[in-house]
Amino acid sequence: NVGMTSSVSNSGSASPYLMLYPNPVKGQHFTLHSQMSAQDYQLEIISAQGKVFHTEKITLLPENSTEIRAPQESGAYCLRWIGGGNSGVIPFIVP
Repeated sequence: NVGMTSSVSNSGSASPYLMLYPNPVKGQHFTLHSQMSAQDYQLEIISAQGKVFHTEKITLLPENSTEIRAPQESGAYCLRWIGGGNSGVIPFIVP
């Protein structure tokens, strides 16, 4: 199982990241793992066609994992995250 990592630069500190796994997604959920400082984040799951399937606000804690509900339809998606002065996009597949 391969996880997809999204790196961002944060001036004055190591590059924090989020990891989404498994990818391709298995089952109804995927896991989002954080090594970022504790912050509130907005998550959006977006299809390859640009349709927003899900939005959620969560608090990500350092060295913590959170389960996120995956789309039920097969296809290519992106998880867009915004918060803590950073943002990123992690592509993933639902078989």
